[in-house]
Amino acid sequence: MKYLFFILSISSLASCSLKNNEALSQIEELQSKVNKLQNKFDLANEKPISDAKKQYDQSLFLIKKYYFKDTVDVQFMNSLDYYKNIKYTYKAIKKNEDIINNNSEIAKNQLSTLKEDLNNTAIQGDKLKAALLNENTNAAKLDSAVTFYIDNVDKLLLVHDSIAGYIKNKTLSF
Repeated sequence: MKYLFFILSISSLASCSLKNNEALSQIEELQSKVNKLQNKFDLANEKPISDAKKQYDQSLFLIKKYYFKDTVDVQFMNSLDYYKNIKYTYKAIKKNEDIINNNSEIAKNQLSTLKEDLNNTAIQGDKLKAALLNENTNAAKLDSAVTFYIDNVDKLLLVHDSIAGYIKNKTLSF
């Protein structure tokens, strides 16, 4: 009977360590994913969106200063409406920038805490599964937010690159 109990306890410890190793590798994958997302975000954050917004503000100032309804053609007004996307996209970018930075730091801290808890066997079983599911969900949400942010940055720069020169030339000709 003693031997049976000894064998069962060793096999249960071995299976727990195997599950812990799988969970540990899953946590490390999530940490890697969060770090890659942070790098993607940082690369998109280096793009010259502030310059585009500054040029937009300067052009709008000139338009407001020299704008007369009888001197501006329909094509220019349509282009100006398209150009105003920079204002709204810039606001969304700045709002999302802070949110992504905060969420990224929270995800890193949670994953590191979860890894420590796992190494110290403070979390196991269903709680571990629930924590891993939660962290997977958080990583997916962070991925979605970073993708949305990058799309908005690209949209702003596309609008700026495609029409800023035309708007600037028109405003200087007033």
